[in-house]
Order: sequence, then C-alpha cells, then structure tokens
Amino acid sequence: MASYLSIATMRDVVFFLLYDRSDRNMTQIPISEVAVPVVSIDETASIRECAGMMLENGFGSLGVLSSNKISGIVTKTDLVKYFATHHVGRKSVGEYMSPYYFWLYDDASIYDMIRKLYEENITRLILRTQSEIPAGIITLTDLVRLTIADPTKGQVEFTEESFRTIFPKKFDPKQISDIPNKKLARDIMSKKIITVRYDEDLAKTCKIILDNKINGVGVISGAGNIIGILSKTDVIKALSYIQ
Repeated sequence: MASYLSIATMRDVVFFLLYDRSDRNMTQIPISEVAVPVVSIDETASIRECAGMMLENGFGSLGVLSSNKISGIVTKTDLVKYFATHHVGRKSVGEYMSPYYFWLYDDASIYDMIRKLYEENITRLILRTQSEIPAGIITLTDLVRLTIADPTKGQVEFTEESFRTIFPKKFDPKQISDIPNKKLARDIMSKKIITVRYDEDLAKTCKIILDNKINGVGVISGAGNIIGILSKTDVIKALSYIQ
C-alpha cells in the first residue's frame, strides 16, 4: 500500500470552510490544507478486498497501483456499478440496509441541518413533519446549491461572497447558532424521497441509485413505512462479504 496523490471532496471543502477562522479568502487557502492522501491498492486485488479496505478505513475511493504507480482511482460509485451488473438476483435490500436513519423536523434551520450532517459525518437527512410523517430529504449538495445559486442573477458559482452570505465566519457548527436565518428545511428540501421495498433486489436498487445520481434510497416496509436507508456504503458492505 502506498500514497502518492491527495483528494478533496465537496464535504471536505465545505466543512473546512465552516471551521476556518483565519482572515484568508478562498483564493488564499491552498488545497493541500483540505486534501487527504489517496490510499492505494494493487490492481491485482479482488473486488472484495477493495470493498473491505474502503469499509475498514472509511474511504470513499482508492488509488489503483500498477507497477508501483497510481494508474487510476476506484470509487464507491464504481463498486455500485459493478454490483448492479454482476450480482443481479443474489441479494436483497433488507440484508444490508442500515435499519435506522438520521432525521430532523422540517422546520429545522439550515444551521441545524449543517450541524447534524457534520456531527454524524453524513451527507443526507430525512425530514419529518411534527406529526412524524416523512416529508422530504435534504443533502449536503442541496445546502451547497443554496450558496451558489442566485435566482435573481442566474448565478451558479461557488464564491466567497455567496458562501459567507449563508455561513458567515462567526458561524460554528459545534454551537447552537444565534445567527438569524429564515431558511428552513422545508424551504429547500426535496419532497421526493426515492424509496424501495426491503425485499427488492439489491442489484436493481443499485441501478436506481446510479440512474438518479444519489447516494442512497429510503427502505420501506410492506406497509409503506420508512424502516431504514440503503446507501452506497451498504452496497460496499455487501461486496465485502459476498463470495
């Protein structure tokens, strides 16, 4: 195993900026402060070994070593594609889903949401009404989109000004915020929660995840209640066990 390159995800960048208390703007922060080394695996390793290494270390991607040099990268999405193609009809969603999910009420503020995402190290939340009925879903991508899209200007650009308008320097995701903000979860959530039954074929569900360009789906019981989440990480777990 060796590391030659570094990688930075959207989550790495967002959470770094939330905690950065320096006077530097985005153009003054080197990406090296945000990026983490790419851990690699030999190209001769099995898919099962690759999935196991990702799970054991909490990685979302691995470099692929060829002749002691990184020749490519394999991601969770790549492994989900592999499962969708090579394991049709072998496993069900209920075997590998996570039987719990993180949630907030739909009147939570964007600060409540970003704090929850950070504390739990996740990228999505199910939102409930006060009657405990699932109302929608929100992701870290939704919150980032909020900072880059200005409908009055047609702006779609990640800038210092747009990000700090929503998350000023004094915002601290570790603390309860007293910064006024009228944006609530229900204002920006997606009302469509893509779900599958717990007895659905796992390979078919992988295709649903890929086709919708999402990281996971809700899992429902025969009665239609959400009983868990099936994420890309859960698919990687299946690959690490499957023979």
